[in-house]
Amino acid sequence: MAVFSRLCVGEDGDGCGRLFPHKTSSGMCAKCQKLSGLAPGSIDFELWRSMPQCKGCGIAWKNLQSDLCGTCESKGAGSSPEQQDTSPSSSLSQISMNAVEIAKQARAQATSTRLKKSPWGDIRNLSTTAGLNYAKNGGGQPGSDKIKIAIEVRIKGTSKRSNTGDSYGKWIKSWAKDVYLTEVLEDSLAALNVTWEKEEGMSLILNEVQFRFPGNKNFHPGDQLKSVGYVYSAYILGESADFYKPKDLQSKEVKGPAVFFELFVDHPAPYYMKFVERLEQVRGELSTTTTMVRKTHKRGHAPQGSSSDDDFTESISMATKRPPRKKAPQGIIQETGKVEIMWPDNLDAVPVRGLLSIDVFAQGLTKRVYKLMLDGDLFVAKQFFNVGAGPDTVTAAENEKYLQAELIRLCQGSWFLNRFRDIARQRDVGIFSGLAFSEGFLLRAHPQITDTPANPLDQPASAVWLVEPRRTTTVIKFSGTMQHPSTNDKRGITIAAFAHFVFEFSGHKLVFADIQGSPMTVDGRDGIVLFDVMTHTDAGHSGIGDHGKEGITSFIRQHKCDYICTGMGLPPLIDTESDGESSETS
Repeated sequence: MAVFSRLCVGEDGDGCGRLFPHKTSSGMCAKCQKLSGLAPGSIDFELWRSMPQCKGCGIAWKNLQSDLCGTCESKGAGSSPEQQDTSPSSSLSQISMNAVEIAKQARAQATSTRLKKSPWGDIRNLSTTAGLNYAKNGGGQPGSDKIKIAIEVRIKGTSKRSNTGDSYGKWIKSWAKDVYLTEVLEDSLAALNVTWEKEEGMSLILNEVQFRFPGNKNFHPGDQLKSVGYVYSAYILGESADFYKPKDLQSKEVKGPAVFFELFVDHPAPYYMKFVERLEQVRGELSTTTTMVRKTHKRGHAPQGSSSDDDFTESISMATKRPPRKKAPQGIIQETGKVEIMWPDNLDAVPVRGLLSIDVFAQGLTKRVYKLMLDGDLFVAKQFFNVGAGPDTVTAAENEKYLQAELIRLCQGSWFLNRFRDIARQRDVGIFSGLAFSEGFLLRAHPQITDTPANPLDQPASAVWLVEPRRTTTVIKFSGTMQHPSTNDKRGITIAAFAHFVFEFSGHKLVFADIQGSPMTVDGRDGIVLFDVMTHTDAGHSGIGDHGKEGITSFIRQHKCDYICTGMGLPPLIDTESDGESSETS
């Protein structure tokens, strides 16, 4: 039986047939199990098939640097097959003895892993098929390896003895290894709020909770933003396991791989904010569409070329079959912050080939998101489907116009943020240093690339995407389109001061709004990657959500300066329109 468990063998020829010295369960290896639940040729299938695989245990790791994972290296996976009783006669004998068991296990595995999550619906709603599959698969793909995570609530300022979970309970749930820990935190917050709202009359938001290990033990910087699998390997199996693993009797009752967390609640935080501002922030947090997306290179704004007004949805069918694609290089003039986007002609274009999913991966009020794999890396590609005239009425020209505006906002945000940091450094003002704007680039699909020097903008309109790398689905909102609440934490204060800085630095012509981001590692520390931001401009033509002077006025009236604004030398904001109205009335 020991030899059989090391072979990758499945039903009807499934499996790779390889021998993995440290594979502990019968059936297929971890990589073959994963592939069996994915559609051949799909973006997920190709991504997993290209991943390096440990020759010791058979697990696939995206960033595996050698033939063996760390666990197998520590076990000495280089032992010879003879030492492990892997002779052909022994292997064949064991396979014959367990043929029936193999078939049963493989059939059950195949049935389980071939269930697909629907791209539509609320994945947290257990009354839907998508929600049930999400819970069953631990937030990952069918067949993913899972780790149990046990949660106990702890309130700021209370002792361990006084907070044993009696008021808010404890729970345990299985999660896929590739799920971000921030997604687990978001799910745990939703579970806690069921009871919290009844007792406190108001929901907690993501800024007010965090995970800690039992005994008030903290993570290393940046690790709270990594995957469940990474945290389990680093803290429960790593060199510091004796410090982080719980030693109470209750934890020993949990069988299999498990991690224990305290859900630490910063209880006093809500009372530092006015109730109306708090309510706006909560509403913004709950109404956010958490699209699983964003990030990458470059910057821009371009002259508008001629393009067809054919319905945009007709372009999608051409663009989902691995066509050659052209990338739009963008540049930003560092002295002025002006952004330019220039599409190359056919002679200068460098084709970029990849796999674009046909299925919608995520959807908001205005854009749809698709999975995209380029050179083995997973990205997301975004397109507009509603710009105010109703769903699925967007033309190719409109989609391109508004995607360019989205990219310009990201590039301008990054440019302003660099200036903001420079002045904060010069004035010795302590700011939250983990901010970054998502990068991105545009791709245009073509059925073929000709040898003629014609500019692609002179050709019939084709599908264009804004491409950003995939990130955690967790999204934190700091402001709304017309709402600019105050916060009491350094991260929120820094973002509010940044918005004030942009208003002043642009000569009162631009305001950032609807500022939101995903918690990610930025420059090796806990940070926030900002994306899908809006802007209000003096002219009112910067893209979707630009309310012009009305939007700028809403910021002036609602913004409240804090110590960072003062330290940066930013003047108090004065609503000149209100002053003018008051004078006329007098």
